[in-house]
Amino acid sequence: MKVGITGADPTKRLDGWTGLGWDVLATWPIRVGRDAEVIERAVIAWWKQSGATRCKRDELPEGQGWTEAVHITAAADEPRTLAYIEELVAEVGGGY
Repeated sequence: MKVGITGADPTKRLDGWTGLGWDVLATWPIRVGRDAEVIERAVIAWWKQSGATRCKRDELPEGQGWTEAVHITAAADEPRTLAYIEELVAEVGGGY
């Protein structure tokens, strides 16, 4: 599972990841790029605090995005991660 930031039109970036076999679980339109960075860092810190197993560079295509990726486990599963991001978006991203 990976978290990431893209520009206003995420199509090209997301198409690249889905072309590599990834599924897009959700996207949130954050108006201010700095807010997106704060949310991304908070998710990564939350995963670490939860004991999630981080991915290694050689586990992702061409090593891209490995610092923002974890293995899906009880410590970092999709529903809890999505709920946490929703909380962060409401708090930091000013809603969407």
